[in-house]
Amino acid sequence: MEALMRMVLTEANVRCHHAAFLGKPEQKICRGARNFQLQVFYTLGVLKSPIDQCWADTLTAICKPGS
Repeated sequence: MEALMRMVLTEANVRCHHAAFLGKPEQKICRGARNFQLQVFYTLGVLKSPIDQCWADTLTAICKPGS
């Protein structure tokens, strides 16, 4: 668990494992990992709220040309 938590904060998201149990492609990210990311970045003050829309808004603002 510690390695997974470190990975989602420093490297990349992980794919949802539930789809594989149903024989489907793993195309979505893990909700648990995303919730962990949201909470950590909120606690650090990077996000105004630990929700997906705030993540998207912050990412858009960071990735604007000239920012």
